[in-house]
Formats: sequence, structure tokens, C-alpha cells
Amino acid sequence: MESNPAQAAKYFKQVIDRDSGDYDANLGYGYVLMKQGNLDDAGRYLCRARRSPSVETQREARQFLLNNGLTCN
Repeated sequence: MESNPAQAAKYFKQVIDRDSGDYDANLGYGYVLMKQGNLDDAGRYLCRARRSPSVETQREARQFLLNNGLTCN
């Protein structure tokens, strides 16, 4: 992901387009958007990831949101 963020973003977006409830893809896409400086869009996907049944995914999403001053409505 770090070496080719555009390719990673494309992959995660394709997964989300097929299954918007894929929490890991939402986390990954939100992370890539965050790294690209697109915080508004990143927050939307990180908030979706925060609803994951996986405690690890929830924790990562919350940390990214917190570290970037983002909140979920």
C-alpha cells in the first residue's frame, strides 16, 4: 500500500463497490485517502470500518480517526 497508494486505492474501491460492508476494505481505503490528505472522504470510510465486528479493525479505525481529528456523525 505504501509503495503504490494509487493502486491500493483502486483495489480497495473496487472491493467496496462490490460490497460496501467490507470493513477491511473500508479501513484500507480510508487509510489511503488519509495518507493522500483527503481527510473528509477518509473519515467516511474509517467510520464505516469502525462498525466492524473485528476488534482490531475497530481499534485501527478509531486510532486513525482520533489521530486526524475526525469524528463520526
